[in-house]
Amino acid sequence: MNIYQMLVKEGPSLSSKLVEGLVQRGVNRVAARKRVSRIIDEDILKLRGIRFPNRESFLYLEDQRYSEQFIVNLASALKETRSAYGRAILGLEARGGIIPTIHFPVASGLPVAKAKGQTPHSHVEKKLTEFGLIQPQAAEEGDLFILQSGPTLLSRRKATMIVEDIVLGAIKSWLGKMGMASYNAMKTRDNELPQFGQFRWDIVGPTYMAGLVFYRSGKPVCGFIVGDIVLGRPISLSDLTPFLSKCDVLANQRRQTRFLPMFIADSFAPDALNELRRRGYLPARPATLFGEEIAELLRQLVRTIENAAAAVINDPKQVFEIIRKLNKLEGAALNLRGILVELIIARLYALKGYAIDIRQQILTPEAERAEIDIKAVSREEVVLIQCKGNAAGNLVDKEEIRKWMDTPVVRIKKWLEKTDSLPQKRRFEFYTSTGFTEDAKDFITEIGRKHVKQTVTFLSGEDILRNLQQQNEGALVDVFNEHFTKHAVEGRK
Repeated sequence: MNIYQMLVKEGPSLSSKLVEGLVQRGVNRVAARKRVSRIIDEDILKLRGIRFPNRESFLYLEDQRYSEQFIVNLASALKETRSAYGRAILGLEARGGIIPTIHFPVASGLPVAKAKGQTPHSHVEKKLTEFGLIQPQAAEEGDLFILQSGPTLLSRRKATMIVEDIVLGAIKSWLGKMGMASYNAMKTRDNELPQFGQFRWDIVGPTYMAGLVFYRSGKPVCGFIVGDIVLGRPISLSDLTPFLSKCDVLANQRRQTRFLPMFIADSFAPDALNELRRRGYLPARPATLFGEEIAELLRQLVRTIENAAAAVINDPKQVFEIIRKLNKLEGAALNLRGILVELIIARLYALKGYAIDIRQQILTPEAERAEIDIKAVSREEVVLIQCKGNAAGNLVDKEEIRKWMDTPVVRIKKWLEKTDSLPQKRRFEFYTSTGFTEDAKDFITEIGRKHVKQTVTFLSGEDILRNLQQQNEGALVDVFNEHFTKHAVEGRK
């Protein structure tokens, strides 16, 4: 069997595997290497644009390029050779094969600034996209990268990321209370990915702990605590590869700044846990930090958010009991607000007999994406709802409303025009847990005059409480007040 036939049978392959295949078929190893290296068949191509270690090549046939087999085999080759591209793929796989574009530098474990001997993240991202291993996907809440060589579950990953942000907030508070890091100086991935060295992380904070602080000219210079988080699955040693690579590069640099790495996960495979401990890094489990009861509540919250519509209809008491208990977790309240308002509004519409869908992704005929926080449908109408869970005193301003009206509302209307499965009566609502600035109120009046056929209504926290009271949802009134009233917020400070 010649090389062409081997590629037909087994698909695109690394040159070393083709050599082994020839050896197994009786060809002398030296001759096999020469035969592979001197391929001149015009039907056999070498992948250009990606360098493999040890001068390896990736060979394929013209009609195999960009096929499913090409993508799967190339992804496997990149991981097997421990290339920078392979580390990025492993980081994506650890996160379920789907990730916000802005989070990809954390997952890839590759530098965003110049690092000697390291392939930059931007180059790897470009090449993985060019060869079809990852696919960009536009979404209203932020662009995504989806791994093409494996299954993805967007609803589960989105729910997990919400809970990861809750845990990061709680860990930030825990580190501050323990005196391990400065709470006010610590940064998490909420708005912008924090950076330490040439790399991005999920959490970064300065520390003056003994062993991490050092002195320059008699003055203390802080060290740093850095960390990444992946919840929702046991973490294997290969899942840790991008994280460990970041740590290795920084440890081998001539730098005085000391750092303590931390990886946050629900659980670790024995080899992964042993490797973290061997290196002296922190394996941080929510169950260890906050107790098994809180860890189980966090897992339940992932399932609740993933299946939010069914949860608020079938077992609303359990849903809000989970959030009520988690609200006691220091640092978690901020990230619980957004999902809480959505669940409360969804519950109100469910009580009125509407069929509800939470965080539905829609696509316009022009391939523009938007997210509907809540879609409530009855026989007579469909209501498209936006929710904002703000802390007490944080009012919604005119610019925030304008952005919603100019992009999501416009796109949702385009989508509605091409949708004949929904009632013809269609309206929009915007709920906030607080209220609106004076400029926003004037803008709302202007919107009301211009949108008559498909009305747009704006409702405040007072309106939410009034609706809850009218539905005799006393328990939810308490939940709302616990999270959003000024008294409750001040009590948590």
